[in-house]
Amino acid sequence: MKQDNNKNDNELQKQLDQMPVIRDQQTKDELYNKIAVHLKESKPEKKKFNLLPVFAFIAVLFLAAIITPAMLMNRSNDESMQNSSESQNHDAATESGISDKGEESAELFDTQEDGKEAEQNVPINDFQSNLVFEVDEGKNYIFSVAAGMNAEHIIPLTFEVADSNANYTQVTSTAANNAADLGVSVFPLNGAEIVINEDRGELVFPEDFQTQGGSSSDIILQRSIEQVFRMYGVSEVKLGYEDGRSFEMGNYGTIETMKISPIQKKSYKIYRYRESDPDYLVPIELNEKSSMDDALDTMASTGGGEYIRSPLPEGVEVAANEISDHELLIRVSTTEQLQANQTTMIMIETILATAASFGYDQVQFEGLPFEVIGHYDLSEPIATPEAVNSINLNK
Repeated sequence: MKQDNNKNDNELQKQLDQMPVIRDQQTKDELYNKIAVHLKESKPEKKKFNLLPVFAFIAVLFLAAIITPAMLMNRSNDESMQNSSESQNHDAATESGISDKGEESAELFDTQEDGKEAEQNVPINDFQSNLVFEVDEGKNYIFSVAAGMNAEHIIPLTFEVADSNANYTQVTSTAANNAADLGVSVFPLNGAEIVINEDRGELVFPEDFQTQGGSSSDIILQRSIEQVFRMYGVSEVKLGYEDGRSFEMGNYGTIETMKISPIQKKSYKIYRYRESDPDYLVPIELNEKSSMDDALDTMASTGGGEYIRSPLPEGVEVAANEISDHELLIRVSTTEQLQANQTTMIMIETILATAASFGYDQVQFEGLPFEVIGHYDLSEPIATPEAVNSINLNK
C-alpha cells in the first residue's frame, strides 16, 4: 500500500514538472501588503449595540408606573366630589321646588318619577296675564274697546285705574291718545259718555261725533257698544247726542235704543300688531247654537284676519267634555312636550275666556305635563274670568 502511494506521488511530480513555469514579478513585501489589505476588507465589522433607547424606554415605564395611580386617584376624587355636589344641589332644588338648568333658559323643569316633566319654576311676575277674575275686589276698572289695525275685530280692554273718580270718557280719551303704543288703531266710542243705572245704560255722543262710514265700520261700532255695556251688566242702552237727538249709525239709520244680550258665545284668538306689542285676546263671535267643541275648532283654525292667530301651539289639540252645567273638562293632547311658558299661558287663558262666554264657571285641565303655570294651579279646577285684556294705567 505504501509503495502505491509513492508511485502516485512520483507521477504527480512528473506532471507538475511538465507544466509551464510561472514567475511572480512581485516582491515579498508587495505580496504581503496585498494579502493584508484583502484580509482587512473581508473581515466583517462587529456591530455596536446602542443601549440608550433601551434605558429611555425603561425610564418611561418607570415614571408611568409612579404617576398613573396618582392621576387615577385624583380623578376618582374629583368625580366623587362632583357627584356629591350635584347630589346636594339636586336635593336642595327638590326641597325648594326649583331645578336650574341654565340662565339661558326660562323654562326650567324637574323630571318626576313617573316620567313627566314637572311645572316650570318661572316666577309668577314673569308671566303676562290677560284676565281679570274679581272685578269688584276694591279696584276701579273701566271697560272699553278698541279696533285692531285690520279694522276687522274689536279688542275688549279692561283698564285698572287708581282714581276712583275716573270715568269712561277720561280713560278712553287717554288710551286713544296712546293707541299706537298699545298696538291698536282707534277707540270707536272715544269721546262718548257712559251712564249706568242698574241694568239700564245710556250712551251720549258729542254733537260732532262722526261714524267712519261703511258697513264694516257700522258693525265694529255696534259690537263695541254691545261689548262695553255687556261688561257693565246692562240689558238695554239708550243712544243719543248731547243735544238730545237720536243717534245716527250709518247704514243702520236712527238708533234710539239697543238690546244687549247677557251672554254672547265667543271663541278667543290672539291679536298682535307688532312683535314688540302685547298679545290681546280677541273674541270671534259665534252663533247661539255653537258648542264648546265648535269654539275650540274655531280657536284652532288659522283664519280670522290679519294680525290674528290661533292661541294653540303647533301640534296641540284640545277637546271639551262637560262635567256639569258650570264646570268644563278640557283634555289637551300634543305631539310634543308642552312647556310652562308664556305661549302655553296664553292658550290656557283663551280657553278660560271662551268657556266663560258659554256660561261655565270653572275649567279642569287634563293632559298637561305640569301642575302649575304662573298663578294657576292646574291640579284643581280654575275659575273662568270676568274680563279680558287687563291694562294697568297706574304704572
